Amino acid sequence: MKPYLDVSVEFLSKSKDFKARNFYLNGGNSYGRGYSPHFRVIGDSEYLGVEFIEGPDRLVEQGELVNAKVLLMYYPNVSYEKLIKGQKFEILEGAIVVGTGYVVSEMNFGEFF
Repeated sequence: MKPYLDVSVEFLSKSKDFKARNFYLNGGNSYGRGYSPHFRVIGDSEYLGVEFIEGPDRLVEQGELVNAKVLLMYYPNVSYEKLIKGQKFEILEGAIVVGTGYVVSEMNFGEFF
């Protein structure tokens, strides 16, 4: 059983550090897995590894708010207890913030792989 969260996310437009692009959340890469960035709770410094496992079955445009599910990749070795319902977070690629979002549901457990 893998834990997951329902989230609502929005990807940012171009900034001085980030070349804007659209995102495919559901495995649009060569090995078929979902997009795997880090989340960082607003006001915190810890990076939390996640993998998108459900979302729109198309490219997500910058500035578009979408709902998705994310797998908590390193649970239970990493604590995701800060990602509670309503918690706001940033989406990071390395040190670059590429989006923002908030947690829609409490942690759930399910079979995805």
